[in-house]
Amino acid sequence: MADTEPKGDAIFRAADTTYRAMWAARDASNNTWEGYTTHLMTKDLGIPVPYYGKALDALQRMGCLTQLQRGGGRSPSKWLLHKTPTLEAYLAVKEELHSRPRGKEKYDVLEQKVSDLAQSLQGLDVARALSNMQSQLDQQDVRIKELEGA
Repeated sequence: MADTEPKGDAIFRAADTTYRAMWAARDASNNTWEGYTTHLMTKDLGIPVPYYGKALDALQRMGCLTQLQRGGGRSPSKWLLHKTPTLEAYLAVKEELHSRPRGKEKYDVLEQKVSDLAQSLQGLDVARALSNMQSQLDQQDVRIKELEGA
């Protein structure tokens, strides 16, 4: 990271870290990265949720990447990688980052997390599964009482 980076500018660091991770895992034949952006940023890279939307917005405004396919659920997003972010490019777009409606990035992250959760459940009927488990526990309780009385 450059020595001239403003202290505490976590958005630039998040954008730079995200781009470098995408670049390292890209398809080198066409400079595309395909995957789950929310998972990459928040889980793999440990970037706090509040920086998710702003970091991606900064990368797009700096011309570093372009979203080719929006992900969701089982569908990964696909990004075309253009160039590594620079502090100069970031400073040029920094003011624009605050023009997004407040809460938009939180909504985007929440939407992706709901999609991820739906994917992980893959059609599991949670209420039915819990009901079945409760029935099994009730049966075990009856059996234990029978054994204790014997």
